[in-house]
Amino acid sequence: LFLCAGWFCALVFVVYCFMMKSLSTCLMFLCVASATAGVIPETVFSRGTCNIACCSCVLGGGGVACAPKCGPCGSSCVICVNNGGGKACATDGRCDCGHGPSPSPPSPPSPPHPHPSPPHPSPPSPPSPPSPSGCSPMLSISGSELSCVYPQLGALKAGEYATALSFKMGGALNNKCGWAAFLGNVGTESAGLTEWTQEPCNGATGAPYCGRGPLQITGPSNYKFCAGQPVCGCSGIYNDPEEASDDTKTGFGTAACVWETLAGHSLTHDADGTVNGLLKTACYINAGHYPCGYPNGWDSRQSYWRAANKCLGVDVDTSNNTTSV
Repeated sequence: LFLCAGWFCALVFVVYCFMMKSLSTCLMFLCVASATAGVIPETVFSRGTCNIACCSCVLGGGGVACAPKCGPCGSSCVICVNNGGGKACATDGRCDCGHGPSPSPPSPPSPPHPHPSPPHPSPPSPPSPPSPSGCSPMLSISGSELSCVYPQLGALKAGEYATALSFKMGGALNNKCGWAAFLGNVGTESAGLTEWTQEPCNGATGAPYCGRGPLQITGPSNYKFCAGQPVCGCSGIYNDPEEASDDTKTGFGTAACVWETLAGHSLTHDADGTVNGLLKTACYINAGHYPCGYPNGWDSRQSYWRAANKCLGVDVDTSNNTTSV
């Protein structure tokens, strides 16, 4: 038997043992002989998945004592254990405990194809300037806006008047169309807020109740009426008419009275962004009623009105004498 090698010798020996009806003895002898001589390949013997008891024993270095527990693991494991093999029986794969020869490490994955660089974003376009608006809400005016409408005003006076106007008239005028119509009339009546007393102011013009303030309140009856109006806040003007010319707050109080109450209604309702709306306000201020034909300084009022529309961002439609509202 020791001179035999390979499959042929093993096969002949097994047949012989079978014929002699002593197969178990022959197999035992064959296992011992092959392990000693190394002439029969290990693959002749079967392998199975090892149980927990065998694996725990083998991996703990148990040796021959593990043999009774390793029957289900197959011949290769049993032979290795019977020969005193310990943990190596599992690490070399003969006892299948999941510790067989380490598989070759997988090839590293191919590097991904580089993605094309994203295009550099174009710089954002500058924001478009705001579109001109129509009769949008407006409760105050700035010094620069007032200077735009009345270039003859110095910056100091423009700032002072803008503050007083916003306080006294902001809520009453309410929107840009109201402001434009008011400024159009004020521009003509007081030369752009530079002349607060009518010239001349004498007996021929009703002195001392001649025209005074931004909207040139005129006549004793109107002075007396506005002195009693809360919107004016100018109770002393009937006894001291010059106060309407000399005091900024009182002067704008008389303008509030003329605009809000003297005609019996607020002129803001007439200021609808049209030339005809401007005409209505001008008639009530200059003549006390509407219609009135064309009031004094009509061309001048339209000129100041158009300047105010431009400075306040109101889009005037000159083709039909209306504004975008």
